[in-house]
Formats: sequence, C-alpha cells, structure tokens
Amino acid sequence: MRTWTKILLVAAMGLSAGCGDSTLSEPQPTQTAVQKEAQTTTVYRVDLNARPGGDGKSWATAFDSLQAAFPQNLPPWSEEYEVWIRHGTYHLPAELHVTGSPRIYGGFDGKEVELSQRDWKTHKTVIDGENRFRGIVKEQSAGRLIVDGVEITRCLGGAIVESSISGSIDVSNCKLTDNRGGAVLIHEGTFEIKNCEFTGNVSSNDGSAISGGDTNGSIEGCSFTRNMSAGSGGAINCFYLGRILDCAFIGNSAGLNGGAIWMNRGGPVFINCLFIDNEAQLGGAVYCPQVFPSGVFTNCTFVHNQARVGGGAIHCNSPVDESGVRVRIENSIIWGNLPDQIEVLRSDSVEVTYSDIMGGFAGAGNINADPMFKGGKFLLRQHSPCINAGTLNATALPATDFEGNPRVVDGIPDMGYVEAELNPAASHPMK
Repeated sequence: MRTWTKILLVAAMGLSAGCGDSTLSEPQPTQTAVQKEAQTTTVYRVDLNARPGGDGKSWATAFDSLQAAFPQNLPPWSEEYEVWIRHGTYHLPAELHVTGSPRIYGGFDGKEVELSQRDWKTHKTVIDGENRFRGIVKEQSAGRLIVDGVEITRCLGGAIVESSISGSIDVSNCKLTDNRGGAVLIHEGTFEIKNCEFTGNVSSNDGSAISGGDTNGSIEGCSFTRNMSAGSGGAINCFYLGRILDCAFIGNSAGLNGGAIWMNRGGPVFINCLFIDNEAQLGGAVYCPQVFPSGVFTNCTFVHNQARVGGGAIHCNSPVDESGVRVRIENSIIWGNLPDQIEVLRSDSVEVTYSDIMGGFAGAGNINADPMFKGGKFLLRQHSPCINAGTLNATALPATDFEGNPRVVDGIPDMGYVEAELNPAASHPMK
C-alpha cells in the first residue's frame, strides 16, 4: 500500500517560450535507453523565487512563473518535454493551459540535475487555484499529459482537466484537495492514477475526485476521503473502469447514487479495496446501473456504508430483461452496512462466493459470521472466521494485500482487504 494511503487511512479512522535545455550529442553505443531519453528530452525549470526574464535552461535561469514554462500551440505529435517545479506554493493568475505532451514534475530543491534526485515528499510543490481558476488544462486532441509529485488545491472547475477527444493522462504521487467542480476530469482517452490522495473535493455534478466520459483507466494505491458530489459517484464516476488496486474509500457521499463509486461498463476489477462510511441514495458505497462485461470485487471490505433507500454496500441495477451476472464478489467481507448489504433488481445479476455477508447470501463458500474486527482499520482478530476462508480461484487474486504483505500465508487466502496479522507462535486457523 502506498504511504499516503496508509497515513490517510489511519487519520480517517481516528480521519510561448520556445527555449529550454536540450542535448543533441550523438549517443554512444554503451548508453542505455534511459540515458538517451535524458539527452533528447527538453527540460524547463520553474522557481517561484527566480529573477524575471529567465530562459528555463538551468535552475540559475529558471522561469519565475508556471505559465512561462509551457510552450503554446505545440502539435499533439510533438516530442514529450518536461517541466521541473521547485518547491513552494504557486498561486495561479489564470488557468494553466498546456499543449503537446508535457511531463510535469514537482518536488525539487533547485539543485537537481537528474529527475531521480528530487524528493516530492520533502520538497512540497503546491499549485493553488485560489477558488477562481481551473488548474492544469489540456484541450488539445491526442498527446500525453503526466503530472507527478504536485499538490493541486482550491481550483474551480477541475484541478486537472483533459478535455480532448483522445490522448492519455498519468497522475502519480499527487494530492488533490479542496477543489470545486471536481479534481480530475477526463473527457475521452485513457488514464492511470497511482499513489494519489483525493480529499475534500466537491462537485455539483458527478464524480468529485475522478470523472470520466468515454474513458478507460486504472487506479492504484490511492485514497479517497470526504469527497462529495451532488450527482452520482461521490468520489468516482466513470463510464469505463479497469483495475482498481489497493485503494481506500472513506466518508465519501453522493446526492444521488454510489457514495464512493458509480460504474457502468468496462469490466472493472476492484482488488484489496476498503469502503468505510460512504453514503448515497442507492448503493452507499457502489452503484452499478449495468456493468458489461461483469465487474469484480476480490478481497474487498465494506463496513458502515449507508444507503438512504437500499444497497448499503452495493446496489446492482441491471435491467430485469437482461440475463447474466453483472457483479462478482469473491473473498470479501460486507458487514454492518445500512439498511442492507447488497440490493439487486434481478437475483442472478450478482454472484457472491467465499465471502462473509451479514445476513447471509447464497453462494459457494459464503459465511454469515461476525468477522471479529479489531481496531479502527478493520483488521481480523486471531480467531476470525474469515481467516483462511477465501479461495485461490478468485478472479485476479493478488500476490500481496492492501498493506503489501503476502496475500496467501497458509495456502489459503483470508477474506477482506488485508490478511490477518497473527502471533507467529500461533497456528493459522483452518477453515
């Protein structure tokens, strides 16, 4: 599990410049691919305290504003370029438009000569929209946008906006907090989001943390806390979703359906995910109007989620005139949600196996027994009936759990998002 996700989980429980440096020397036979890329990639540097009139070629002559660092009107097929941002808080005078395929990196101290030398955890780089502007905006078709090691806060209308008709966006090691109108907005294309923290974002529409139209993407090692939308999908609303791994959804809410997530198509696979205290009208944590191919929850935990109408944890709204499984739940714990655990309009639309469901649910290996949680992180006590009660045949069974520990200890996985932490001297109880 990513560090930010772990820290936030613990807290929540208790809660046109055409210049730059580019080396064009002839590559030597012994150079690695990484070295070749470093030589041919243009880098622009930004320092809040730099003297005006810099050209961005070095830290000594860095640009003094973010706007100066991004060449405008680049074609989408142009080579990728990098923008290195020294630590500090950058208050936007207008939204930050980017073209081409920029890689935006924060976390520099102003001495680095290689990207690997930065420390984004220590040297915090903040972009502040002051509740007046959108943040980073890419409206051009195609191309790739990378944002890494930056905190983006108080933007109005989106912190990172990809409104083109194609292209891709990668967001890593970022904090997106207190943005109005959503945090990451993606019109079309692919996305990959890793090790990010989404906190306190609000939208009058759908998906206050991540909102996607005709998109497909993956999310890994992220936390979503106290995000709120007036529509559906308190944190995430995407037409297509792929793999969601090692993520925590805590205290998110939606005015309509899906307190944490509203999902429709793409066959999403949720692995090692935790859902706590999310709230909505239907589907306190997750709402599935129709999922094709079927969505999967493997080794997930749903606790204390609440729906005002039905489906405290999950509501599956597949049309009654369509047959076939739309959601599969495996090796999971769904306990203590209100007013019920799982609500379906068609009995064959959800398949649950090797899971602990409060009140019971028909399916191979299912149990209806107190999972015996300990502490606010909902770990399993030593004699929990969920220990060694999962199956090795679960879809996309991971090698590790949410905490990064081995998923299978005694030949059989536990139920839930983490494996039990037992006294090494004690035997692992068998199912």
